[in-house]
Amino acid sequence: MRKKPTQATVNKLLSLSGNQCAFPNCEENLVNAEGTLIGEICHIEAAEPGGERYNPEQDDEDRRSLSNLLLLCANHHRATNNIDIYDVATLGEIKAEHEKRYHKNPYAASEGVRDQLDQILESIEKPKTVNSYSVEIVTDSQHRADMAEIQHEFNSQAQNVTSRLSGTSAAAVAQSAYQSAASKKRRNQMRKKANSDRMYELEKKDIEDEFAEKADHVKAEMGRRGMTHSGENKRRLAQVREQLNRELEKLQIKYGKNESNSPD
Repeated sequence: MRKKPTQATVNKLLSLSGNQCAFPNCEENLVNAEGTLIGEICHIEAAEPGGERYNPEQDDEDRRSLSNLLLLCANHHRATNNIDIYDVATLGEIKAEHEKRYHKNPYAASEGVRDQLDQILESIEKPKTVNSYSVEIVTDSQHRADMAEIQHEFNSQAQNVTSRLSGTSAAAVAQSAYQSAASKKRRNQMRKKANSDRMYELEKKDIEDEFAEKADHVKAEMGRRGMTHSGENKRRLAQVREQLNRELEKLQIKYGKNESNSPD
């Protein structure tokens, strides 16, 4: 589960915002004249798998740190979801350039504004059902088929160009254009597969955590009853393990993980 930023981080983030969207040349205020917070927190590297610029090497403390957060207006928050344009380095530069203007002249956010931001963060920290993530499921066999289709389409286009324009300068130009288009399709397909795999891992962890809690509950109950080493304790823990294995098997089917070693 994602961790919300500490109060100290929230206060610092607000003070360095200057009450202005950090996006270059944007003049939108983050807090309107009525004292309502209308800005949004953007994670440079996403807080959870499936998000933009998610970095599995980060830990939760890195993800909620001041260096990984910036305040934007709603429009520019959505705009930065285009990771081809707004990668980690670019957003880091935007943040640094914006905040250096307010180190000596920080924005004094009211307690009410800080409370509003804290409430927003409190709500997004609560566990979400996995269905709330808008990530397309791409099974292993589907991914292989899609990549093969991209290659087949390029081969057909290249062959067509060769037969029609062989020996002309236009042939090389067309070949280059088709190659560029195919490369873009491959990158998009790889991105979709990576997001799908991250969501699989997230759902898998949710299931494992749920059944770990169930097992802990059984152990605690049996311990209170002095039955830690009893057959009843072993039987109930075995039931929990069986339930866990069934749920993990369902998840593997959902994401096509059981197809990995199957012939296409």
